Amino acid sequence: MRLAKSRVKVNAASASPSGTMAESDLSGNWTEAYGLIRGRIASRVDVQSSTVHYYYQDQLNTTDIVTDALGNIESESDFYPYGGEIPITTGDTNRYKFTGKERDSESTLDYFGARYYASTMGRFMQTDPADTPLTCSPLSEQVRV
Repeated sequence: MRLAKSRVKVNAASASPSGTMAESDLSGNWTEAYGLIRGRIASRVDVQSSTVHYYYQDQLNTTDIVTDALGNIESESDFYPYGGEIPITTGDTNRYKFTGKERDSESTLDYFGARYYASTMGRFMQTDPADTPLTCSPLSEQVRV
């Protein structure tokens, strides 16, 4: 039996790739708020302590570095081509890892909206829900969906 997660998210339709603007606990207390620039997470504010964290991403939107308001590195990671993390400095609770997707701390799977991705295997854990088998007509070269 799986228990419910302890966070609730407020999403924006065209915000970050993860869509998360703010998070609260199950009691309704706001815990984090995210600042977005061009659909990417640029900052996070821990609401309880008013601590600001800045996110630095690469061209894949993978968060490589998280700093505090003074520019001190709190977390730095490098990533393998299929998403495996190589932590260099840890000390921040950033959950948005490979390609900006949220990594579940319990299962270490990345949530891609419709299915989960295992970066340790370089594979999705389910088949694509939009997958439609292709059929070919033996009398023509056209592929029909």
